[in-house]
Amino acid sequence: MAFFQRDFEKEFQQLQAMVEESFKHLLHRHRSMFLSAGVWEPCIDIYETTEAIVILAELAGVRKADLRLVVEENLLTISGYRENHVPADCIGCAQLEIDYGKFVRTVPLPRHIDREGISVTYQDGLLRIVVPREKGQRARRIEIE
Repeated sequence: MAFFQRDFEKEFQQLQAMVEESFKHLLHRHRSMFLSAGVWEPCIDIYETTEAIVILAELAGVRKADLRLVVEENLLTISGYRENHVPADCIGCAQLEIDYGKFVRTVPLPRHIDREGISVTYQDGLLRIVVPREKGQRARRIEIE
């Protein structure tokens, strides 16, 4: 009869959770190292209104001249470059979380959009893309009788 009984399944689950957390931390801190050719993806928010689809891309530190937007078929591609601001003579870094270099983010669009009506603004590090729906495809509220 054993005085101490170990719960190996619980210990394994704890170990698995610790490993997953470690990898999540590693990938978050050094994600550009794991992406092909150092290309990173900016964070985006997408929401809909009755008139349009709105895409916000977080691009702090990216110059307007370094941004490119292309709509091809049903895909919107945002690409560009953010310059690395860490000095070349840096002898050590305490923390590096900002991605630098080339970036690309592709967003699928619905078929029924007004391509000619797309508007783009860039202010305070946020790229705002408004993609209007075609006139006949706009959402409308239907009252229930």
